[in-house]
Amino acid sequence: MTTVRKERSLAVAVVLSVLLAGGLVAYQAEQAVAAPEPQDCEDIAGLDKAPALADDLRPGGDPVTESTLQDGTAIPVVMVHGWTGRSQHSSERTGAFSAAIDLTVDESSDFDGLPTSLIGAIQGVGGVSVYTFDYHDLSSRWVTDDGIGPPLAESLTCLATAYGHPAITVAHSMGGLATRAALGQIADDGSLSGPGDYVSDVITYGTPNTGSDVARFLVDFQEGLASMEGMPDAETATALHSFMVICGTAVTESMEDPSACGSIPTLAASAGSDAVHGLATGSDEVTALPAWPEGVNVHAYAGDITASFSVGAWFLDVYESSRASIGDIVVPRSSALDGADSTLVNECAYEVDFDLLGPLPGLGGDVLWPVSGYQSGCFHGNLMRTIELTDSTTSIIGEIVQEAQGIIASGFPADLAGQWCSRQDPDLECFSVTGLLEEFPGAFLESSTESPDTPGAQRYFICLADDLGDSCSMAATMILEYYPVGVEWNCEEFAAADGWPGCDPDYTEAHDVTQPRLTIIPNHQHNQSFVDVEPLYRS
Repeated sequence: MTTVRKERSLAVAVVLSVLLAGGLVAYQAEQAVAAPEPQDCEDIAGLDKAPALADDLRPGGDPVTESTLQDGTAIPVVMVHGWTGRSQHSSERTGAFSAAIDLTVDESSDFDGLPTSLIGAIQGVGGVSVYTFDYHDLSSRWVTDDGIGPPLAESLTCLATAYGHPAITVAHSMGGLATRAALGQIADDGSLSGPGDYVSDVITYGTPNTGSDVARFLVDFQEGLASMEGMPDAETATALHSFMVICGTAVTESMEDPSACGSIPTLAASAGSDAVHGLATGSDEVTALPAWPEGVNVHAYAGDITASFSVGAWFLDVYESSRASIGDIVVPRSSALDGADSTLVNECAYEVDFDLLGPLPGLGGDVLWPVSGYQSGCFHGNLMRTIELTDSTTSIIGEIVQEAQGIIASGFPADLAGQWCSRQDPDLECFSVTGLLEEFPGAFLESSTESPDTPGAQRYFICLADDLGDSCSMAATMILEYYPVGVEWNCEEFAAADGWPGCDPDYTEAHDVTQPRLTIIPNHQHNQSFVDVEPLYRS
């Protein structure tokens, strides 16, 4: 325990030296055939379609453009920024995901940058439609605030429903916690199906899943100031405490109009905000957030800086050395990776020698630190600029697109994409086109038509084996009925209209019209009553 406490103490001390040396500032650049856009989602607060910028270029020099999947649909991707940040993508490039990809952690690499941003790189994958969720004005509030978690949940459910594909979320820092809050809200909403129906994958950059030690220091510092009454420096402590409380309250209300604190640097003014209290390691707020839900693939990225310090006098040949792992300076490595299904870490090692008789730190290894730390590919605000992590992001999204394209290319519509499972019977085998093709490699979509039984539903006939040469017998045919959102099923009404005495069983109540559904229709009906089948939901 003593060793751990010393190491953490040293790490916090190193972080404080960085804050004093240069300020905790995320990188911001100097100001200086499209996927379909659903109209239903355009009025959600904070949600905007990311434009393709003219100076986001492909490797060959052509401007990046979005394109659809082969069936004209696209997979929605939502970018979510962190504390005090922005997501909006514009030519000013002040957004967290808008800076050029210009860093690498491979010192032996001759990489000199890409002419595009992370958003541009994702747009260039094809088959996606990129959106930004920007809550900058409220970003000093905690993620469960009515202006953050709920509208993000609404954005994800709306886009997934409108596009017919689960969304992908790419989040930086506190944006990952906002995504956790949103997914938890979806899970708790009885009118919605599981979170995995709306979000297939989440990619996080430096998300403090268990909190930030820097935020913990700021909270403890503020509380320490409040307890100094009667001590020699009480007046100074009271003034600092008042500043943190007043400005923290102001920016929590609005980042855009922090009243008297408007002339104070944003991050300093935000030090006493609700967000910082929630971000603190071990806080009640971060502990209370729901864990990443089942059915959502979480890919977590982290930065991990190992700093070595030597202090001494050259003429005495006496040096004391210390070594600390400080994560990405803001978020510890373990916190950024907590709960993830897959992880990737940018690792950097820096050395600096302090000569007691010298005016400046000496160069150790290849880098002078902490000055270079702000241009490091391991620094919290720079993770989205590194080729290692951005390449991984586009690879993950590319694989998701390829899977969707593969289903479409094999002749099956996007309506059937994904895995469809029972809500009532966990032992019932799920259905997916991918699984079907593994079991029946020669299966193909023979025909489709509007359902003769339910207006608005679509019926698909899948040939499992062409036992008749150029077609399939009914015995070798699978019949699927797809119900889009809003299409109802009433078994008793159908049975009466079709001449059946009734339904046994009757799964009418199992149909949630707010969600797409799929039923596997029996090839033959042998019972006196109509045999209804349970609806499956995309999972």
